[in-house]
Amino acid sequence: MQALSPLTGTALRLAMLAVALGTFVSVVTGTIVSVPLRDIANDLHVSIAAASLILTGSNLAFGSLMPLGGWLGNRFGHRRVFIFGNTALALTGLAGAFAPNLSTLVVLRVVQGASSATITPCVIAMLASLVAPPERPRALANWAMANGMGQALGPPLGGLIAGALGWRSIFIPGALIAVGVIVMALRYVPVEGGRTIPLEWRGALALTSAALLSLGAASAVPQAGILAPGVLVGFGLALVSLMLFLRQTYRSEHPFVSPGVFREPSYLRACIGVTTGTFSLGTALLTIPLYLTRVIGVSTAQAGLIAFAFPLAMVLSAQPVGYLIRRFGVSNGMRVGLLGLTTICVALWWGCDHLIPIVIFVPLIFAAGIGLAFVHNAAAVASTASAAARYGAGVGMFNLIRVFGTTLGTVSVAAILASDPSRFGFAFSVSAIVALFGFLVMMVIPPDVVAEPVHVSTA
Repeated sequence: MQALSPLTGTALRLAMLAVALGTFVSVVTGTIVSVPLRDIANDLHVSIAAASLILTGSNLAFGSLMPLGGWLGNRFGHRRVFIFGNTALALTGLAGAFAPNLSTLVVLRVVQGASSATITPCVIAMLASLVAPPERPRALANWAMANGMGQALGPPLGGLIAGALGWRSIFIPGALIAVGVIVMALRYVPVEGGRTIPLEWRGALALTSAALLSLGAASAVPQAGILAPGVLVGFGLALVSLMLFLRQTYRSEHPFVSPGVFREPSYLRACIGVTTGTFSLGTALLTIPLYLTRVIGVSTAQAGLIAFAFPLAMVLSAQPVGYLIRRFGVSNGMRVGLLGLTTICVALWWGCDHLIPIVIFVPLIFAAGIGLAFVHNAAAVASTASAAARYGAGVGMFNLIRVFGTTLGTVSVAAILASDPSRFGFAFSVSAIVALFGFLVMMVIPPDVVAEPVHVSTA
C-alpha cells in the first residue's frame, strides 16, 4: 500500500474533522432509530417485534461485515472506501425517508449497517497512516469522542426529530452530514493507493459467517433461552465457521486476516481489553434505564437524561484520557480502565440491591464512562500499534470484537432479567467479573515496545 506522510497543522486538523464526522454519522445512523421504533411500527402497521428488524438487521450487518470492510480499504484505498461508505449512507438515508413498507426499510437499514462497516475500519487505518505515532493517542481520542457522541446523541435526537417532524425525518440529518463528509474527505484527506492483493474468499466467507451466526444466536438468547435448539445450532455453526476460518488462515498464501495478529501482544491486549470493557458498556446501556424506570420510578425521559451521563463521560474525558495514555502507555491505560470498571460495577451491584439515591447513582455512571474511555482509547492505540492489524482485515476484526463485546453485555442483562426482572444488581456483578478478568489478563500479557509510553511535550 502506498505510504502516506503524517500530516501536521491545519491539514491534519481538517482531515481529522472529516474523519471524526464520518465516524459520528456512521454511529448515529445506527442509534437514531431506537426511540421512534414504536412510531414506525404504528405507521407501517406492524408489530414492535417486526419493526425491531430495522435495528437488528443494521447491527448484524455492521458487526459481521467489518473485517471485509477492512480488506476493502486495504485493497482499494481507505479514503476511497470511506467515501463510498458515506455515499451509501447518504443515498439509503434519503431513500429511508420514503420507504413504503417495512421490508424496504429493513433492506435499506441492512445496507446502512454494511456501509458503516466499511467506514469504521477505514477510519482507524487512516488515522494510523496520517498521524505520527506520538500524536496517535490524541487522534484516536478524537475518534473515540466522535464515536461516543454518536452513541449518546442518536437516541435523544431520534426522539426529538420524530416528535417534531415525524419518524421519516430522522433519516435526513444523517444523509446531509454524510454529504458534507464526502466533500471534506475529497478536499482534505490525502489520496492513498490500494494494494493489489486477492480476496481469500474462503476465509472471508468463513469469518463473516461465524460473526453473523454468533451475533444472531446471541441476540436470540433472551427470548428463546440459551438451550433453545435454534440458538445451539447457531452457536454450533458459528464455531464450525470459526474453525474453518482459522484453518484457512494458516493454510492460505494470502490469508484474509494475517496470522501475525494472533501472535502480537499489542493486538491481543487490544482485543481482550476492548471485549471485556465494552461488555460493561452493553450492560450499562440496558440495565441503567430499566433500573431507573422499574425500581426508582422515574419517567422514561428522566431515565434517558440520567443514562446520558455514561456516554457523556466518554466524550468529555476523551482528550484528557488520550493525554494520560500518551504519557503512561496503553498497557497502564487499559489496566486503570478495567480496574476502575470492576470497582464501579461492584459499587453499582451493591447500589442496585440497596436502592441508593440518584444523587449517588449518577456520579457512579459518569465514572464508569471515564473507565470505559480509558479502555476504549488504549485498545484503539494498541490495535494500530500492531503491524499485522493496521492493514487488511485485522483492524476490521478488532472492531468486530468490539461490537461483539457490547452485544454480549446486552444479551447477558436481557437473559438475567428475563429469568428474574429484579436482578439488576446481579447483572452488574457479572459485568464486574468480566472486567476483572480483563484486568488480570492485562497483567499477564507481556508488554511490547510499541505500546509503551511515548514522550509528551509539556510546552
